[in-house]
Amino acid sequence: MGVGQSQGSPAERWARLIVDVRCGLRRGAWYPVLSAGPEETVVVVRHRPMVLPHFYFEIVNARPSQWTLVARASGAPYAVCPRCAERVSLHRPLRMLRCTRCHETHEVEQADASAALEGGVSDGPRAIE
Repeated sequence: MGVGQSQGSPAERWARLIVDVRCGLRRGAWYPVLSAGPEETVVVVRHRPMVLPHFYFEIVNARPSQWTLVARASGAPYAVCPRCAERVSLHRPLRMLRCTRCHETHEVEQADASAALEGGVSDGPRAIE
């Protein structure tokens, strides 16, 4: 499938970085997909298309509804709100979080949660357990 072709409407697919690269995207945030080919994926960033290598992304067919966990080599891991992309540091594994920016409550993804929380953390978000 070429860069100009897409499967479904842009709102149906979402992408997030799975590699730690400096490319103008925030780790853990989800971006609408305009098109995805074997070599390149086009995502919407600040209302503009951005073309990046396809292997940079995890692509899903529906807007995610869970907080994304992001581990860092140094410093506290953080979670990213699926609705507004607000970032919050975590101090322990949590099942649910309420976003202080958009005020929505979502589950926290559990994949690699213990790995993301290794190494200490700072003050965190409002938690709902």
